[in-house]
Amino acid sequence: MINYQNSSKKQLLYIEDRPMILTDRILKCKEVLPVILRFKHLKDNFSQQYLRETEQKYPVFWVDIMIPIEQEAERFLYWQSKKGLKVEFFLNPSEVAQYYAQTFARYLGLPSLTEEQTICCKNKVYMKDKLNEIGLNTAKYRVVVTTEELIEAGTVLGWPIVLKPANESSCRETYLIKNTKEAIEINLHSQHQWLAEEYIDLDEYAIDALVFNGKIIDYYLTKYPAPLLQTFKGAINANITLRHISPEMKNAVEDILNKYVNGMGFRYGYIHMEYFADEEHSRVIVGEVGLRIAGSDILSNHELSFGFDIYDAVIKIHTGEYPELVYTEDRFVGNLLLPIKQGIIKHISTLDELLKFDGVIDGQLKVKEGQKVKLEGAAHECSGILLVEGQCATEVQERMLEVLNHFKLVVE
Repeated sequence: MINYQNSSKKQLLYIEDRPMILTDRILKCKEVLPVILRFKHLKDNFSQQYLRETEQKYPVFWVDIMIPIEQEAERFLYWQSKKGLKVEFFLNPSEVAQYYAQTFARYLGLPSLTEEQTICCKNKVYMKDKLNEIGLNTAKYRVVVTTEELIEAGTVLGWPIVLKPANESSCRETYLIKNTKEAIEINLHSQHQWLAEEYIDLDEYAIDALVFNGKIIDYYLTKYPAPLLQTFKGAINANITLRHISPEMKNAVEDILNKYVNGMGFRYGYIHMEYFADEEHSRVIVGEVGLRIAGSDILSNHELSFGFDIYDAVIKIHTGEYPELVYTEDRFVGNLLLPIKQGIIKHISTLDELLKFDGVIDGQLKVKEGQKVKLEGAAHECSGILLVEGQCATEVQERMLEVLNHFKLVVE
């Protein structure tokens, strides 16, 4: 058994619930010893080969969420003592594991979110209450339990309305309801707490910010060519990093970020905030906020647009080191999520074909011919992802649309 007592590396408790780029960067980081925490019920998210290789090289601790968290944390303390470990730092990139992971870290005495911060970035009802409390505008909303309450919400808030679970992610079970007839057809099952919101007919954006010692180091703006809800009906599913923004956008973004950081008492880490705004940002409505890295490879866009290692910056912040940011690129980069359909894949355009289009600099296909696809209704579902560059957001979007016009996917 390896004893880590003499290791000079920074020991970081790292939550891993699925394969992601951040994990690869952490495993390659020479200054950090990752102590990996995994969930037994999510074991199938990884290949057996990957599990074997990582457990040979790094300390890995498996938790069972059916056992009281205090018992699992005590078991971890005994386990790390036997291995000569003494974890000092903590990093959770998982949205679905946010509450469990932060509670686990607090029990161990590691730097982590407070219980209020955790709840306010996980439960959308508490989140919006807190956002309004600290001076940020959100959509008007109501908690609904019955169909009658849903219809009343539509009447008061004005049709159409958006219905979503308070604790879900990636637009799962999220509906745009246009009238009473459509509201009656919705199954308000008791699995979720349901939230009805007014529909905001503005462009959709996101901010990703790096925070150290309560100060915003820097932030990166993303624009969605189409709102996420519209992507379920065939609209382009993509996001583009805005390498340059107008003074009006800059002022609006910095205002809402400062209000959030100060109002939440957020000290260290990463903010991913989605919001709606007009082009000039004279009207800004905050949607949802997560205190963890963004999904859908948005970080890769920021890296390529600005020319720096954003993952290294995230790792440094979570191991108590201030990251020095040096930007070496000046371009707009976005990622395009290729369409996906349920069924057996009979034919799909090859990656080589897609890489020949103007501006496409990299990509990957997630499905192959003969594979059976079952959709879960999440905004991030796709058959592949392409990274596309341009000199402005408009050029990137036009190049994405050109790819989509020629992309072929046939399912049975």
